[in-house]
Amino acid sequence: MIDQSFVNHPQYRLTNRILSGIAKVERSQGALDVSPLLPTYERELQSETIVSTIYSSTHIDGNLLGKSNVKKIIGGQPVTAKQRDMQEIFNYWQMLHYLDRVYSDPSRPFNDVMIREFHRVLMKDLLPGEQLGAYRQVQNYIVDAKSGKTVYIPPPAKNVPKLMLSAADWLSNVNRENCHPIIKAGLAHYLLEGIHPFIDGNGRVGRVTTMFLLYRDGYDTRKLFSIEEYYDQHIKDYYEVLQSVSLNRGDATVWLEYFVDGFAHQIEEVANKVKEYVHGEKERLKTSKPELNKRQYSGIRLLQKQGTLTASEYAKRFNISKRTANYDLADLVAKNMLIMEGESRSAHFKLP
Repeated sequence: MIDQSFVNHPQYRLTNRILSGIAKVERSQGALDVSPLLPTYERELQSETIVSTIYSSTHIDGNLLGKSNVKKIIGGQPVTAKQRDMQEIFNYWQMLHYLDRVYSDPSRPFNDVMIREFHRVLMKDLLPGEQLGAYRQVQNYIVDAKSGKTVYIPPPAKNVPKLMLSAADWLSNVNRENCHPIIKAGLAHYLLEGIHPFIDGNGRVGRVTTMFLLYRDGYDTRKLFSIEEYYDQHIKDYYEVLQSVSLNRGDATVWLEYFVDGFAHQIEEVANKVKEYVHGEKERLKTSKPELNKRQYSGIRLLQKQGTLTASEYAKRFNISKRTANYDLADLVAKNMLIMEGESRSAHFKLP
């Protein structure tokens, strides 16, 4: 059982496996940060990530709806399924929108109030109103679904408010020198699972809290990865390593090794996918080289970074006349390498 001493001073060892995993994350994030992606492709990857995150996190907790139904629900299309399953999907989608608004807002401090707000959003219309964002008043248990045996007993309900206040305080104030942000996020996940502060929805709240802390500490990686997908694909290990902390007398090392491995695996997978895409784009440009002048090549690369461009911006960038700029851009449109939106002076160009 998790206790006050662990919350105040989480115990773990910095193993070579943890340090190696963090180094892999840093390398992959650096590669992603500088990769020139077409805005349309980046949005496509982000949409895939949203679906994977929602599907995986709810599937871990027993939701049986597949990815195709997740897409339909968040797209407002009708789905024939249990109301609870559909509500869980919709709530998680709302949660991701809420997360986008708050993680980059410095006026919103991370504390136990925010964690309870996560619970309200995730469990809306799934629990009675008085239980939304409210700590449990009864003892709960973690039971093995197959054997029916109790595998973990969370702290008594009377201890939950103090434990949550202390956990949120530690996570909010621990500095980077004393605890790497990735390790902090992993510990946050375990703290929420260990305390199990709510009557239901603890797993989702823990995973969302982890995501929030990673995003706030600069590990949003353009929102192109889903660590929840890793948990779902390695679900047996996920539960076993969470339980390992109590089995190892409050040592979170094994859990953190799993957590960092999962993060590194997911972000490396995305980085490799993006690398292949960028290589393919470079090859595509090479094959069309005889048809383009140097300005047009540079203009396409500029659009890969900033998304849109006007004829005036193009002319200024390459120190040419507006007429020449219009000719270059019209030529690219004719070759299906650019799309023009708007008319006359309001026209701007973007990649297809």
